[in-house]
Amino acid sequence: MAKQRRRTEPSPAKAAPAEVGIKAEMGEALIRMYRQGLGDCFLLRLPRRDGGYFSIMIDCGVILGTKEPEPRMTAVVADIIKTTGGKVDMLVVTHEHWDHVSGFDQATGLFARKDEAAAGKLRVDKVWCAWTENEKDPLGIELRSGLQALFGRVALQAQQLHQFAAAAPADKKAAAEDKADAVANLLSFFGMEPDDAMLGLGAAGKVSKTKAALDIAKQLGPVSYHSPGEPPTQIKECDAHIYVLGPPRDIKMLRMTEPGQAGYHLADIGVNGTSLSSSPDDDDLPFEERFSLPLPTGPMDSPMQAPEDPYQFLWDHYLADKVKEARTLRRTEAAGAIPGGSESDAGRPSDRVSRDVMVNQKWRRIEADDLENGADLALQLDGATNNTSLVLAVELGDGGPVLLFVGDAQAGNWLSWDAITPWKVNGRTVTVDDLLARTVFYKVGHHGSHNATLKDRGLEKMTHDNLVALVPVDRSMARRKRWNRMPLPSIIDTLKKMTGNRVALNEIDVPEGEEAVAFDFGAGFSRDAGGKLWYEIVVPATK
Repeated sequence: MAKQRRRTEPSPAKAAPAEVGIKAEMGEALIRMYRQGLGDCFLLRLPRRDGGYFSIMIDCGVILGTKEPEPRMTAVVADIIKTTGGKVDMLVVTHEHWDHVSGFDQATGLFARKDEAAAGKLRVDKVWCAWTENEKDPLGIELRSGLQALFGRVALQAQQLHQFAAAAPADKKAAAEDKADAVANLLSFFGMEPDDAMLGLGAAGKVSKTKAALDIAKQLGPVSYHSPGEPPTQIKECDAHIYVLGPPRDIKMLRMTEPGQAGYHLADIGVNGTSLSSSPDDDDLPFEERFSLPLPTGPMDSPMQAPEDPYQFLWDHYLADKVKEARTLRRTEAAGAIPGGSESDAGRPSDRVSRDVMVNQKWRRIEADDLENGADLALQLDGATNNTSLVLAVELGDGGPVLLFVGDAQAGNWLSWDAITPWKVNGRTVTVDDLLARTVFYKVGHHGSHNATLKDRGLEKMTHDNLVALVPVDRSMARRKRWNRMPLPSIIDTLKKMTGNRVALNEIDVPEGEEAVAFDFGAGFSRDAGGKLWYEIVVPATK
């Protein structure tokens, strides 16, 4: 059967304006979704009473592996400068994933630092982050320390998986390579290149590119850290309030990454069928009390008793000999004692790894089954980081429509909202259920993944007739990463029914063999003049 030709534009159900022009009135909002690829960057503009807009920029990134990411993100930031006159009132950084923060590195020259002359650059009045990023918060410190340790261990296993795949027999090579690629792809959320994953550089305590990009964002203006249930922030000139729903200050909820029956489903979740816990009380997650590493079985599948220091155990029993012999090999290679080795090529990573594998096979004591938990650990690291997402509900007017921005929040973050004490605002009692019922805009979480939009505890509570949704996902890139259920079809189908076809993806190319997601926002829709940089919608002031 002949392949279907790739369509280069997800066509709207009805013709949409191809030029800038829509405006918002008091009590409305303009929401611009940038189309840089698989990643998040939104510009929210709220009309001020005295004219102009209060501008909120939410995230700025694109997934690792995107073609020409620097020009893409530079174009995005340049457009924000042009649209806002070079200033945003608030920058929200939801969490520490590369596809949400890469632009602060890739377009760094377009951002004005504090007290810097800002001609032609983007100035930021204030920066909002989740409490989890607060370097003075004891629980935040503990959480980041645990996630960093887990990141190092996942990076170490990524290296081992690549080595195992390189030396695997023919009948096992494809499966081994799939496993190694799956872990490397998940590490791309942390800005780790495939070569870095192969060499295990993250295990050496190297500061991740993602952390470095986040640090740049924190240099752009005064930083404040926010927790769920805190008093809502009032934007007086816009008659708006911002409510913080997540992330929870509860480790059990942060580690809960799968929704179980509360979410939308697919037959095979996770990498090669692996999945995470659907219960906050599950002891199998990678946290001992708060943070722990699940121990693999021994080489003969016999259970191991937990050592006092799992990392030391891994070093003593599996890695020390290999590292010593690898160092000896590189010294010998540099001296030209091994055929084909020379000082000029001794430092090439690919040569070093392949020769390490050829010369020394002792690392094969780590059986394939022992490395099976590599993908599961990577998923747990990814999910736990997603759960640290800063979740904001923006209320327009006094008891008016709500805009919901969830970052990449997964199950535990969503479920924790039930514990938030109702707010008292201008004599009104405001509950999370009330905010969800008044939601007219939903920024779909984690690119439409199955574990980031809850069903009866989330989406089904968004019952407003004017609900619309935007999904920052590029299916072509997701397929390249082997994330074939990103977005989950059942979530997109449900959104289309609930919104009356007012849901759009940010992709430009449509994967071969798949249909474009047609949309119809009516007159309240616009796109950039070139048609490929952004979509923008106006949210009407309705109750």
